[in-house]
Amino acid sequence: MQLHYHYPFNIFTSDQPSTVHTATGDFANNKVLLALYSNRQTALNIIQNHINLLLMWYKGWEINVNETKSIHCTFTLRQAVCLNVYLNHLPHAIFPFTNPKFLAPPN
Repeated sequence: MQLHYHYPFNIFTSDQPSTVHTATGDFANNKVLLALYSNRQTALNIIQNHINLLLMWYKGWEINVNETKSIHCTFTLRQAVCLNVYLNHLPHAIFPFTNPKFLAPPN
């Protein structure tokens, strides 16, 4: 016999790993991770580290993350190619949002 427990959503969100270098937001089954750094590689490394922590936590709770429904979006003051973020150590990256958000003021 297998027992199924239904925990309130707040228990899950309050127990999820966090870091001092990232801000997180949750809405329904969506999660946002934010890292603010002048160096985009540093920001990416911090986001990737937080994703890896979350994936270990999700694995412990037997929660599967659907990488085909995941996207990442880069907001930048400099025009540059988006760097890749990975889920589940798969060889392909999380799908980047097609239009990176360039935040420079209009000319």
